[in-house]
Amino acid sequence: MILYTTGTGNSQSVAVRMAEMLDDKAVAVDYETSRVEARDEKRLIFVMPVHSWGPALFMMRFVRRCTFDKRYTEAWAVFVCGDNCGNADKIFAKALKKKGIRLVAAYSVQMPNNYILMKGFGIDDAELAKEKIANSELRVSQIVAAIQGHADDSVPMYTRGTKAWLKSGVVYPLFARMAVKRVRFRTTDACVSCGLCEAVCPTHNIRLVNGRPVWGKDCVQCVACIHRCPKRAIEYGDVSVDMGRYVHPDLQQNLHFVKTKDTQNTENE
Repeated sequence: MILYTTGTGNSQSVAVRMAEMLDDKAVAVDYETSRVEARDEKRLIFVMPVHSWGPALFMMRFVRRCTFDKRYTEAWAVFVCGDNCGNADKIFAKALKKKGIRLVAAYSVQMPNNYILMKGFGIDDAELAKEKIANSELRVSQIVAAIQGHADDSVPMYTRGTKAWLKSGVVYPLFARMAVKRVRFRTTDACVSCGLCEAVCPTHNIRLVNGRPVWGKDCVQCVACIHRCPKRAIEYGDVSVDMGRYVHPDLQQNLHFVKTKDTQNTENE
């Protein structure tokens, strides 16, 4: 079983491709799920974005609250990052260990940057984004081969980056405690009350009031709402006004759930 969470479709793309190659199924983690049962799946694989050099907050919450079938004693993790992952693997390994699951290996896949909620960040230009998506296909193939026991030891499979201890040990905890509390989303007059932002929010933190979205205090900064708004009617204070928007080309923007032959209840977060 491949469990994933995604904001703009990067991690979903990786998870679905892996499912096809491994003859497995990709399942988006759900806010209400409290137990993960082992059925016919031989492996437990997690795919998630990297947030401030740590595991996606929504995936961390999911792991902490869930009970996993005792047959799952080992797991693999794939971290989807814009550049590097820091010590996200070590943080996630500790979370799994508390559930009695050993992290066998961690891998990383570079995909287009999408964090636009802070100055100094932003999306990649179109050419670089296209290049990262194209390169990710080979990377996913290499990861699948490694999971199947056919790893090429000459290929680095996890990009930690420089000063990982500082990024993951200081920046990530600050992000987890403070950044998610600064909910500064707002809508402009371009809003058409389509409700997509409410539908794609993984924590059900958005609700429409008089046709306009209102954000609560349970944001995990997955950036799904701001990037996937079809009218670009959502801003984050004034920070995002001059920044671009990004959605993975495989993401079916108009659907909350998609079903393919290898994907069941795959949520388009």
